[in-house]
Amino acid sequence: MNDSEKAFWTVPNLLSLLRIALVPLFVWCFFSAGPHARVWAVAVFLTAGATDVVDGWIARHFHQISLAGRILDPLADKLMVFAALACLMLDGTLPLWLVLLYFAKELAQGICSFALMRRTKDMPPSNILGKAGTFFFYVTIVTLTLFHPSAPVQNTLLTLSYATILAAFLSYLLRAMRQGQIQHPDSEE
Repeated sequence: MNDSEKAFWTVPNLLSLLRIALVPLFVWCFFSAGPHARVWAVAVFLTAGATDVVDGWIARHFHQISLAGRILDPLADKLMVFAALACLMLDGTLPLWLVLLYFAKELAQGICSFALMRRTKDMPPSNILGKAGTFFFYVTIVTLTLFHPSAPVQNTLLTLSYATILAAFLSYLLRAMRQGQIQHPDSEE
């Protein structure tokens, strides 16, 4: 096994891969006909959230931060949140445009990340705004899945979630632009 393969097969990256594998299990639980299907879906969703916290802690404390991890970790988060939002849209809890807004933001961020990675061979790590956005989406999704809150509560949760991820996206774009300029100061692109 070469060094790049060793850098990939770390505990944090394996936990991120587990989170990706939990996405279809969440969807299956969400739509299953069992009496506690939504509770099981939330359990899967929260397990994914817990592994996100654990993999970040392990990566930082045991110096296992890698480029692969900086790609897999947010990818796992985004896939789980998108799947949950799509499930909530399909069951009539959320309108399609809210799910499409999340998808459009993630698509734009993914394109920017890919362009930055091609240019600088690196990717900005997640920041506190991105983590806050993920946290608010987790709270919102759990609340909408289990409790079907009133419209004002639902709107407040969704507004906090979307405002935070928009702020995270703008922060990410600014950092990416700065990183691109720092890495290539003579570039005219």
